[in-house]
Amino acid sequence: MKSHQTRNGSSLRYGCGRQACRRCSPIRRHRPSTSLPTGRQAQGSGMDKMWGLGFATESSKAWSKGGSPTAGFLQFGTEGPLVNFFQSLVGNGAVDWLFMMGVLGIGLALILGIMLRLAAISGVLLMTLLYASMMPPENNPLVDEHVIYAFLLVIFALMPAGEWWGLGRWWSSLTLVQKISWLK
Repeated sequence: MKSHQTRNGSSLRYGCGRQACRRCSPIRRHRPSTSLPTGRQAQGSGMDKMWGLGFATESSKAWSKGGSPTAGFLQFGTEGPLVNFFQSLVGNGAVDWLFMMGVLGIGLALILGIMLRLAAISGVLLMTLLYASMMPPENNPLVDEHVIYAFLLVIFALMPAGEWWGLGRWWSSLTLVQKISWLK
């Protein structure tokens, strides 16, 4: 069985003494149970907007057919004190590109277990903008799903990507990623 050193220098085998060993932590081993569905949620949303799979986007309004992935939400889904700002973004091609690359990139990073720091930063920014566009939230005055997703993204960024699942260990071994730490 493999072993490794803990902070106090003692050697532990995988699977024993997990309470003392950060690398064997059940939370770290079970990160995929939350990051994979969260990534799939983002990917599914992005693919529906891209190709109009019929969930929230009709085929005729797909981004691949010239539709705007953000227009419907920005025009009809925003409310609160920032409604004028968000509605002024309707039809802006740069906003469409940033949204689509953000949603697809965040989802892909969470699924593969790579670039989680960058995904967390961009995901928290996206969730903050979505939260601000619907002030006050419909179901809870302070916490809605965007706050929960932002919190999860921060947790994913703080955990070693792909320690047990995904491509994170390979990704972290790349020379470029070792030189530029925020790519981890």
